[in-house]
Amino acid sequence: MVEIIKGNIFTTQCQTIVNTINCVGVMGAGIAYECRLRYPPMYERYVELCKKKKLKIGQLWLYKPENLNDKWVLNFPTKYHWKYESKPDYLEKGLQKFVDTYNEKGITSIAFPLLGASNGGIPEDISLNIMEKYLAKCNIKIEIYQYTPLAHDDLFLKFKELWNKISEEDLKEKTGIKLDLVKKIKNAMEVDNIRSLSRLLTVKGIGNETLEKSFKFINNYNEGTENQLKLSTNPIEYVLKELKTKSYISITEIKEKFKMKTNKAVKECFVSTEFEFFKQGNKEMIKLKYKGVQRELFEN
Repeated sequence: MVEIIKGNIFTTQCQTIVNTINCVGVMGAGIAYECRLRYPPMYERYVELCKKKKLKIGQLWLYKPENLNDKWVLNFPTKYHWKYESKPDYLEKGLQKFVDTYNEKGITSIAFPLLGASNGGIPEDISLNIMEKYLAKCNIKIEIYQYTPLAHDDLFLKFKELWNKISEEDLKEKTGIKLDLVKKIKNAMEVDNIRSLSRLLTVKGIGNETLEKSFKFINNYNEGTENQLKLSTNPIEYVLKELKTKSYISITEIKEKFKMKTNKAVKECFVSTEFEFFKQGNKEMIKLKYKGVQRELFEN
C-alpha cells in the first residue's frame, strides 16, 4: 500500500528511509544534508564510494547503522552531479531496481521523499506519478512524503528542550559553539517557522559547522549519566507509545507534558496527513492512523 503524507520524513515509523543523493560525494542540501548530519559514518562511506566511482544512476546503496534502533537508509541516486537537474528516467531506473531487490534486502516498510523534486527540478506531479507506477507493484508498507517546513522533525523538540534547560555557558563548553551562536540558536528556535534543525541554516550566522556540532551534541547526549538532564521523547513518539495501552490521550496532557502554551502548538506537531482532526461535541479530537489501527487523541 502506498500512502501520500504531508510532513517530515524523519517522523516516519517505517523501517527504512530513502535518501536522495548525487554520484559525486556531496550531501549539501535537503534530505541528503539531514542524513549527513544524522549518520556521519554513512556520509564518510558515501564520499569514499563516490571517489571510487562505485555509485551510479540505477544503483541503490542500503546503509544499516550499527545501532539497531536507528532506521536503515536506502541511498537513491537521482542525479549525477549536484549542480545538474534530475531526469525522469533516472527515477525509473532506480525504482525498477528497488522493485526487483527490496524483498531480498530485507526491507519491510519504507518512506520515500518525492524523488527528483525540489532540488532535482522535476515537477512534483511527474515525480509522484512515476513513483506510484512502480511502487504499486510492491507488497510492503510504503509512504511518500511531500515535505512541509511546518512539520517538526524527530529531533527538533528534543533539541529545543535540552537547549533551553542547559545554561548558555555549559552549552558553549559542551558543544564548542561560540556563546553568541548559542544565544542565536536559542532565539531562532522560538521562531514559528523553524521546526527542524536544518531550518536553522536559514538564520544568518548559523552555518554547517555550527549545525554539525549541534547534531553531534544531541546524538552523543547520554540520558543516563548522573546529574544530567532527563530528556523526554517528542510528542509523536510519546503518543505512539501511550496508544499501545490506551484508546486515547487528551491534547491537554500533551500540552502540559511538553510545556506547550496552546492547543494549536500541540496540533502543529501532528501536521502530517497520518493524523486527522475532527470535532465530537465540544471536544477536539485527532485520529491517529498507525499500523492499520485507528485510535483517538482528544481534549478533555
